[in-house]
Amino acid sequence: MSRISDMQYAAAQFGASNRVIVDDTGMGGFYVAVPKMTNAQLMTGGDSAVHPAFIVGGEEKSEILIAKYPAFVKNNRAYSLPGVDPSVYVNFDQALSYCRNKGKGHHLITNAERAMLALWCKMNNTMPRGNTNHGSSSDSPTEIGIPVATNSGATKTGPAYPGWYHNGDLSGISDLAGNVWDWCAGLRLMNGKIQVIPNNDAALDTADMGAASTQWKEILAADGSLVDPGTAGTLGFDWLSNKITMTSNAITDTSGASRSTGFEALALDTGLAAVPQIIKSLCLYKNDESGYNTDNVWANLSGERMPLRGGSFGVGAGAGVFALSLDSVRSRVSDPLGFRAAFVS
Repeated sequence: MSRISDMQYAAAQFGASNRVIVDDTGMGGFYVAVPKMTNAQLMTGGDSAVHPAFIVGGEEKSEILIAKYPAFVKNNRAYSLPGVDPSVYVNFDQALSYCRNKGKGHHLITNAERAMLALWCKMNNTMPRGNTNHGSSSDSPTEIGIPVATNSGATKTGPAYPGWYHNGDLSGISDLAGNVWDWCAGLRLMNGKIQVIPNNDAALDTADMGAASTQWKEILAADGSLVDPGTAGTLGFDWLSNKITMTSNAITDTSGASRSTGFEALALDTGLAAVPQIIKSLCLYKNDESGYNTDNVWANLSGERMPLRGGSFGVGAGAGVFALSLDSVRSRVSDPLGFRAAFVS
């Protein structure tokens, strides 16, 4: 299936949402179009504002295209193809470059986009399974993927099980739960404080996500406004009462230890009665009390920590669309660490 016409024919078999997007070299990959939605369409109690994933450079986008499969790197570019080994041992900045190298509009999937997909799955009761037990699903052990060549525990892209796709159908986006972690753009922890690139501007090729970038903003607990780092009253994570806790106070856990808790078990610090809508839209806190399976959150509150979403083949029941790891430095490389591309016109 090397010709673009063959790829377009294959994509068409899954319906209009499946597209072939061509990069600067003329090579194509498979993507799934997700139409613009509001917070209210994605979560119970959400407001009428358009979800941040669909606001890029101040413009509302009618759709975002998400790579159907985890990334496979060829010629320093990220491709979304079935039947290949997902690329791993890739650090954050490499993942960013492999996506941007494909040309304008191509980008590393952002946390806003990943959060939107997680909320969509929960709202539609299609929380996907995946390779979460070294080749099989920990939730459904008879579902076994095709091993990668290295026999690391990962499986090849394009799983045969509808339940491994975001919409419960082969027309959807695969491997959002397990297989390999996805590096995500536009979010980080800096000494425990949550920092973001506004809306979905992390999809822009002009977005600076370097360690010293001034584009990073913090989130005011009072109203969700984005402010410069160091402003009083911004949100972060702390470690209190034996669980990760969201706080607007100074961070007390400076041990450098990585800790975890269930996404559903996330709690608010004393004095923080609620969190603003943006925190829920970005899946940094629950929007209701249940329905997140046993997806886990990990955090390290020392220095800069970049986000990984979804879990991997070794995470077990802690993997899932709401699984979030904020304990990795940007230079980290590992067998379970991969990434995924996305595209916005």
